[in-house]
Amino acid sequence: MGLFRVILAISVVLSHIVKTETPFYQGFGGTNSVEIFFLVSGFYIALILDKTYKSKRMFYLNRILRLYPVYLIVCLLVLLTSILRRGFAENLFGYSPLVLLISTFSNLTLIGTDWLMFFDTSNGGIQLTSSVVTGDRMRDLLWIAPAWSLGIEITFYAMAPILCRWRSRFLIAAIIGLCTIRIFFNQSEFNFAGSPFDARFFPFELPYFLVGILLYRYKRDAKLEITIPVKYLYSALFLFFLIFEPIRSSFDLSRTASMAVLVIVAAVVVLFGQSSEFDRKFGELSYPIYISHVFIAQVYEFSSTGIVKKFSLLDNNPISMSVQVLLIVLVSYFLLQITKPIEKIRDKNRKLN
Repeated sequence: MGLFRVILAISVVLSHIVKTETPFYQGFGGTNSVEIFFLVSGFYIALILDKTYKSKRMFYLNRILRLYPVYLIVCLLVLLTSILRRGFAENLFGYSPLVLLISTFSNLTLIGTDWLMFFDTSNGGIQLTSSVVTGDRMRDLLWIAPAWSLGIEITFYAMAPILCRWRSRFLIAAIIGLCTIRIFFNQSEFNFAGSPFDARFFPFELPYFLVGILLYRYKRDAKLEITIPVKYLYSALFLFFLIFEPIRSSFDLSRTASMAVLVIVAAVVVLFGQSSEFDRKFGELSYPIYISHVFIAQVYEFSSTGIVKKFSLLDNNPISMSVQVLLIVLVSYFLLQITKPIEKIRDKNRKLN
């Protein structure tokens, strides 16, 4: 499922680097892709807890080594670039010490990055936000905007050893219960416009993790013999990536319907996709792509003035898009190279376990 993960990451990239009313092609869509990432994560974590780790300590250590080195490197790059921007200091010190303390702690640890989406500082203090798109949002203090999803991810990691021991019927009951609550909430007066509850509230995202766990159990217990060879799987996924948006637009699919289609596709990929060393290594690019793309967009916009204005991020130029995507892939490959020693430590931990 390496290619699938990369396609999900690229869909998020395309949804973020466009700032016009007529956006460039966005693949599966940013929010949709993040939620499918949660499903894939549930499948993968259930797999490694069942097959690889007997020690919770080693599981948590390797998850830390997986997430934080790449994340902290990109954070450093983002901060260095931000300091060079005019007005950075003035904007930063416009916040209260408490706001800066909370946001800095969250950015450095990833703890609570998802909860920053729920608050703003419009009255000098901290209060619940009425929108994630307007106001003095605490989400604007995220050094890497997509890091909110990592806050949800580490919450799942903390719960995973317990959830993966639950009986399947309890997991199914939890999925049905949480989905029912989400539906009622979305139809209530409490679900205000631009609400972070739409795709950033951990209890409403948990069903995707749980579906991933159930898919792993089904694959393990059913001992499926049918597999889709990598060459056919890659061709089918690439074609689906190209036609998804035209189909969604043609049939005017709602977000719920779009997610149902993507969940089915994800289930096919994780259950029947043939694994290979190439696919595994290719899939490792997905996390660096996801984390580094905001930094590349930031640098590209920062430098897109004067003589290169015609290729500015804001022009929504296909050439500009292509250049940025290429830079993101190159930086992601570079991040993988400099974190190879850490990957060797993770491999050693698996063997010791």
